[in-house]
Amino acid sequence: MSMVEAIQGLNQAIATIEVLPNAARWEFADMLGRLGRDILAIQRAHVARDTGALAAGLSSELHVDDALMRLKVGLLGVEARSRSAKRRAAKAGGGDPRNLGDIFYGRFIEFGRKAQTVVVERRRRVAGQLRTEPNSRGRRKRIEDIAGTYKMNVRAMAPRPFINPPDGSVDAVVDQRTTSFWERTLSRAGAV
Repeated sequence: MSMVEAIQGLNQAIATIEVLPNAARWEFADMLGRLGRDILAIQRAHVARDTGALAAGLSSELHVDDALMRLKVGLLGVEARSRSAKRRAAKAGGGDPRNLGDIFYGRFIEFGRKAQTVVVERRRRVAGQLRTEPNSRGRRKRIEDIAGTYKMNVRAMAPRPFINPPDGSVDAVVDQRTTSFWERTLSRAGAV
């Protein structure tokens, strides 16, 4: 599930823009860029800060072409990856400079977590490495390397939303930016 939330009414505004002249389309794209920066600043102000990695992982993307305008703001491209997959990507030169795989916990902060008991298998290292063996679903732990198994209680955590904060600040910025854009555009067109 993506941690990007749709803004209500933005699709209708984009559909309306398609019938306006190109100058208005490019002005709308400029407004979307400024809107993305504003929303990003709001998200960074609301994000929980421990190390600052989560705030650094927030980003915005604006895609503009003849048929489509799309603004994405939030934790884009965040996937949980194993340590070995990260090592392989870093050795191959394909490592992401923001280390997005390391901030997968943003999902737990945004949506919260329920209390549960999980089974943990502690493994021993052989020659300084954790060994795995292939199976039908990928790779798994070797049974002879499991040093101990125990149950761990994971506490519940209340959600602390920062992608779309509950104070309505993101919606207020979207309303203010789009309203001022439409007032300027329609007044120039002579409709107001």
